[in-house]
Amino acid sequence: MRSDPNEARQATKADAIIGRRIKAMRVARHVSQDDLAAAIGVTYQQIQKYESGFTRVAASRLCDIAGALDCSPLELLPPDCPGGDSEAVALLAKPNALAVARAFALINDPEQERVIINLLKSMVVKPPKRKR
Repeated sequence: MRSDPNEARQATKADAIIGRRIKAMRVARHVSQDDLAAAIGVTYQQIQKYESGFTRVAASRLCDIAGALDCSPLELLPPDCPGGDSEAVALLAKPNALAVARAFALINDPEQERVIINLLKSMVVKPPKRKR
């Protein structure tokens, strides 16, 4: 627990990570700082502060940003966020991963699911085995 009440307002390492993830998602979605700012009702300077980790992002604002970027707020959180599934969050942080997961969730045929999984596995480039 923090002893200094002002310490709770200071940006942390996690805030910097969230900022970097917001920027990465924004860039991947080809959204400018101006456009994101307009979509959530802040200035582009505020987006710069979020992305640099200088200013903390409130949970409600994180939801606004995620909505504007068409992603889950979980995709913007640090992968090792307590209480979260770090592997799932890390996997979903990749651009288009959530879209693939959403489409896959709509498949109602187990055979089609198996075919899709096998197709994706066949597309994975495996690193070469090291010689001993």
